[in-house]
Amino acid sequence: TEGGVMNSTAITFVNETTGSTSVFLGQDAARNTASTATDNIGIGKSALSANISGDRNIAIGTNALAANTTSDNIGIG
Repeated sequence: TEGGVMNSTAITFVNETTGSTSVFLGQDAARNTASTATDNIGIGKSALSANISGDRNIAIGTNALAANTTSDNIGIG
């Protein structure tokens, strides 16, 4: 934080065809994730940053699952 203001980025993808969503919070979280990757949650700097097409992943923490490109994973730390 700087001066009591939290610096972060929040991105929510909504796939209007399937109704699936993904939510990301943190600098560079989901940086390379396409909107076709569904039902993911990434919280933390660079969480799920390489997740191009993986679905149903949960990543919590700085760099959690940062190199992940597959589906159905959980990474905490």
